[in-house]
Amino acid sequence: MKLAKGLKITDLRMGEGHEVALQDIVQFHCTCRLSKGDVAFTTRKEAPYQVRVGARDAFVALDQGLIGMRVGGLRQIKVPPHLTYYERKAYPNLPEAAVLIYEIELIRVTEHWDNTLHIRESSIYSEEAKALER
Repeated sequence: MKLAKGLKITDLRMGEGHEVALQDIVQFHCTCRLSKGDVAFTTRKEAPYQVRVGARDAFVALDQGLIGMRVGGLRQIKVPPHLTYYERKAYPNLPEAAVLIYEIELIRVTEHWDNTLHIRESSIYSEEAKALER
């Protein structure tokens, strides 16, 4: 998969086991900060995100940034303002020119969807992206 223009991905800690690929169901914690360091949102005090990689269940940066991770891995993803459209729709208080810095920790790769996890705000991306493609 070709990365979106301007997306920067850095591994902070390598994980072990299965390498995440398209269509894998993954669970991960995520913290999103503005470039100044202020936390925009986090899952650390809640249930983790759960997405099917490549199915547009997550923001573009997360969807692309998960590929290649392994369980226990920690990754930083820097997202330039032109790629944050869906994040700003889900979180309207984000500044329009903000550079977002995600830190994601992969918890689990699984074959089955966990219905006990909450539906996350990332579903907004999925619905709008699908509508734009029609």
